[in-house]
Amino acid sequence: MYNHSHQATAAYGFAGQSQQTRHARRLYVGGIGEISEPEITVFFNDVIDRALGEKQEGGSVVSVYINRERHFAFVELRTIELTTACMNLDGVSYNGQPLKIRRPNDYNPATVPKELGPIPQLNLAALGIVSTTVSDGPGKIFIGGLPYHLNEEQVKELLQAFGPLRSFHLVKELSSNLSKGYGFCEYMDINVTDAACLGLNDMRLGDKTLTVRRAMSQENAKAVASAAGTVNTGLEMGLDPSRAAMQAMSLAGIPSVPLGTPSRVIVLLNMVTPEELEDEEEYADILDDIKGECERFGAVPSLLLPRPRDGIPSAVGKVFVEFGDVQSAQGAATELHGRGFSNRTVAVEFMDEGKYARQELA
Repeated sequence: MYNHSHQATAAYGFAGQSQQTRHARRLYVGGIGEISEPEITVFFNDVIDRALGEKQEGGSVVSVYINRERHFAFVELRTIELTTACMNLDGVSYNGQPLKIRRPNDYNPATVPKELGPIPQLNLAALGIVSTTVSDGPGKIFIGGLPYHLNEEQVKELLQAFGPLRSFHLVKELSSNLSKGYGFCEYMDINVTDAACLGLNDMRLGDKTLTVRRAMSQENAKAVASAAGTVNTGLEMGLDPSRAAMQAMSLAGIPSVPLGTPSRVIVLLNMVTPEELEDEEEYADILDDIKGECERFGAVPSLLLPRPRDGIPSAVGKVFVEFGDVQSAQGAATELHGRGFSNRTVAVEFMDEGKYARQELA
């Protein structure tokens, strides 16, 4: 799996690092653009030096592996303690693009040595980091209707007119890394939330009109469900979105409206393929992407994405989403039915809540 030809820093010679602790010394770095192994090595060495306030002899990075198709990298560091500290680098910017910093899926805290040294303290203020993880809560804001060409830094510049950001996430297509035209944010000072929503909502940006609301309110769920032009349908260019969606659904043999009796649970069909669910990192990204998409309409207590290994063949390729109330589920079903996702047209069905609770997914 790991190709030593990708080890950009083999010359540094950290041969003494144990393979047993390697899972705890690696960072998953998502959202990377065009970058080479040597470039990402230099970047992380420099960022860590600045955050620690002194240059690390020999560099902090041991090796780098890049998956270019899925826009992520694994960065191996010298120590477990430093790797733990670097989890706080989530959102650090490279060439104007914030990077997503996570633990790899093979990280197992139970196997980490018990006796570790102190965790280094990073000076995050020196790096101007805005986290890419926007936590659910009263300060979470939904921003829709963004022009697709705007990148993270441009959107953050607009948002920061109302105060410094604690976190910001621009939702992107997994396959192309292009903006979907919406995102979420939270301000350092929660008291500016309403002022920011009031000042930004209905603002015109080119031919787009922003929709900016508190993400978790019922008012927001209804507004988002009825907002036009917030997300890219991915359908035929030049057509009115509703007409394009109807045309695509007709060609694909998909009903023009979601099927079933409205409930708190919806099933998304034709959204993922079995092959996409086998890779751990891609599976995690797909889950994150779908959850972010659905949370535009309301709270999502649970979400299930069965894989071939789960032993439910008829459920593979379906996404089961439980909402907090029927209204949120209906808003999501109406908006997502007929949407384009990775060159496929999504269909939505409602599911009986009792069957979902009993995990009768087949």
